[in-house]
Amino acid sequence: MSVNAKLAVAYRNAGLDLILASAASGFVDVYDGVQPADADTAVTTQNLLVRLPLSSTPFSASSGGVAAITTGGIGSAAITTGGNPTWYRLTDASHVAIRDGSAGASGCNLNFTVTTLAAGAIASVASYTETFPA
Repeated sequence: MSVNAKLAVAYRNAGLDLILASAASGFVDVYDGVQPADADTAVTTQNLLVRLPLSSTPFSASSGGVAAITTGGIGSAAITTGGNPTWYRLTDASHVAIRDGSAGASGCNLNFTVTTLAAGAIASVASYTETFPA
C-alpha cells in the first residue's frame, strides 16, 4: 500500500498563513531558465529578471489552501535583465528563500501582463497566488 496522506483545509490554510507571514517586507525574485529542484537549491545559470518588493502584509488570509496577493501587497520595480519569466523565488526580508513557483503570462503562480519582460520597463503583475497542497 502506498502513502496517501491528505491534510484538512483548515490546517492547509493555517500552514500557508504561517509560511507566508515570513514573507512580510520580503521579495519576489523572478528568473528565466529552469526552476531548481526546490527552494533550498542555489540559483546557478538562471538570470534574475526583476526583484519585486513585498509590503508588510502582502497576502490575504488563506482560503481553500490558497492565498492571493493583496492590493498593494507587491510593489513595482524596473526590470534589470530582459527575458521570459519562468519561475520565481519568494524570500523573506533578509533574502532567505521561502518557496519557489512558476512564473509567466498565464496559468502560473505568478502571472505578468506580458510574455517577455523588457529591460528598463516596469514589471506589471497580473495575479499572484500561493497554494498549500492537500
